[in-house]
Amino acid sequence: MSTSLFTRGMIRGLPATVLLLTAPAAAWAAEEGPVIDTGDTTFILISAALVMLMVPGVALLYGGMSARRNVLNTVMLAFMCLCVVSVQWVLFGYSLAFGPDLGKFVGSLQT
Repeated sequence: MSTSLFTRGMIRGLPATVLLLTAPAAAWAAEEGPVIDTGDTTFILISAALVMLMVPGVALLYGGMSARRNVLNTVMLAFMCLCVVSVQWVLFGYSLAFGPDLGKFVGSLQT
């Protein structure tokens, strides 16, 4: 049985393809950049996960305190607040948490 030319050419070209795909990544990794503190990142991720777990509880609490006809509206308002805060985190919060320090207290909005 003979193998097709496509298969043989693909196998021969595989090391060159891998080299071409990984060379830019190796050059990018060689650049000096800020060191990411794993403790800070873990704290931010755990805090965000707890807030996202808390939103349904707050929605049910507020829904239980409102009139029967307004429960869906109240629950949707709680989830819309989560959406708005998520967008604000992407726009401003990330650079405040992980950006360059201002007085070793909070990050700046430069990045």
